[in-house]
Amino acid sequence: MTIKELEEKSGITRANIRFYEKEGLLNPDRGKNSYREYSSEDLKALNRIIILRKLDIPVAEIKEIFEGAVSLEEAVKKQRDVLSRKIESLQGALDICEQITKEHVDIQGFDESRYLEMIEQKEKQGRFFKDIAKDYLSFELLIFGNMWKYVFFHNFNGAKERYGIKFALIIVLIMCAVRGIAKQFIWHSGTFLEGFLYPFVLFAIGSAILLPIYILSKTHPKIASILEKTLLTICITILAAVFVLLIVLILNFWLHFLF
Repeated sequence: MTIKELEEKSGITRANIRFYEKEGLLNPDRGKNSYREYSSEDLKALNRIIILRKLDIPVAEIKEIFEGAVSLEEAVKKQRDVLSRKIESLQGALDICEQITKEHVDIQGFDESRYLEMIEQKEKQGRFFKDIAKDYLSFELLIFGNMWKYVFFHNFNGAKERYGIKFALIIVLIMCAVRGIAKQFIWHSGTFLEGFLYPFVLFAIGSAILLPIYILSKTHPKIASILEKTLLTICITILAAVFVLLIVLILNFWLHFLF
């Protein structure tokens, strides 16, 4: 069957199907015209993937199940424990929601001091609430992701979903390390640490610049959107210029070395 037929029978988009193929979960045959040809076994595998993803089992673990590295029972037991911890972590928020509902309060009569005290007491008792510090991290990662997606990494968002903020930090560290290596071993203009710290400080300053935009987005989303797009355009221009300059310097170094 064609990918369109597989879409219709499975109920998911071809983008998802392609993604699962890239992850090695689906391995369709190639016909004489090099088009993918999906079999009933591929449909069965895809339906299994859908079920396991509906249980919020990560793609990487599904791959391990398919490869036999982990049994289905082990994976599901592990995921059951994960989901149980998530439910438990939400219990504190659920208690506060029930309390507000019982009291029938509106925003004007909302006693924030009392509810903050209730949250603090429940946190001391071991209840968990959303870490709102991550709101800004998510916003910053969105801008950072858009920048990388439009410049040269089209699947940044997919990787972001799998690895979160750690992925963005790894990308930043790799860029800093590349500049450190270039400064010491290619340009011979300083130490690795000097080359590493310069872009790292720039990223830190960029984070500080993004914070006011995030705060502004809560009250004036249209203005924040304009500022975000402007900043994104500037960042893309600077990045493109830096990479072109880096390529020119590397080519110049090798030409000088060879001739």
